[in-house]
Amino acid sequence: MKEINNNLSNEKFENIRNQTCKNYVNLIGILFFGLLISIIVTMTKTINDLKTKINNQRDELLKEIKDNKNEYIFSDSKIINNNIKYLIFLKAWINQNKIISSKLLYRLSKDGESIKTFHDKCDNISQTLILIESLDGKKFGGYTTCTWDGNMIDKNDNKTFLFNLNNNQKFSKRYNVFNNRDIYTYIKNGPYFGYRDLFFNPTMKFCNSYKSTQYSFLNDNNDLINNNNNTFEIKEVEIYQIDFN
Repeated sequence: MKEINNNLSNEKFENIRNQTCKNYVNLIGILFFGLLISIIVTMTKTINDLKTKINNQRDELLKEIKDNKNEYIFSDSKIINNNIKYLIFLKAWINQNKIISSKLLYRLSKDGESIKTFHDKCDNISQTLILIESLDGKKFGGYTTCTWDGNMIDKNDNKTFLFNLNNNQKFSKRYNVFNNRDIYTYIKNGPYFGYRDLFFNPTMKFCNSYKSTQYSFLNDNNDLINNNNNTFEIKEVEIYQIDFN
């Protein structure tokens, strides 16, 4: 009889233990499922917030387009080609808080590849944006508030930057700047940024970017605009004067 009671007690204990384990497993499952749902909700909210921010920027830009009767920034650009995404990038990089307008100064396909023509059309004008499209589809360039001219002069300001439109990258952090140089002006060169970060020579159809220890501009990830030496064959170059309204 005692043995039977012991067996019953052991069986009862085993049942209680099994039920307890099942309860714990169920509780862990519920907690894990709740955590998963919380993560999904948080990620969804973050994505929706980002979409809302992008849509608001797009709507603001479209309002500017409407208010200015389509005379908006880079409306005649063959490189931007009315790409809203590129317009949002450029407006944010130049000045997100001000309405800006643009005036085309030079276009390679219209004005020719002569360096002299670039200087004739763009010298002594501040706040210029250089848009570049290579034959292999890269779209990039630079912006400076300094003026271009024919003198052999290093110039600097804290608003000069380079950019890559394809990858939505802005290169504005200073790194080992050569001779305090953001741009370099010389009669035999076209636009020239940093220490050979980006420059035109011998004509406006050839844009060069050389890797060296004297690179001037980095992006937020400390990347260079070009991690290898490159000479880009150019499809189009456009240079705009930027005004703040």
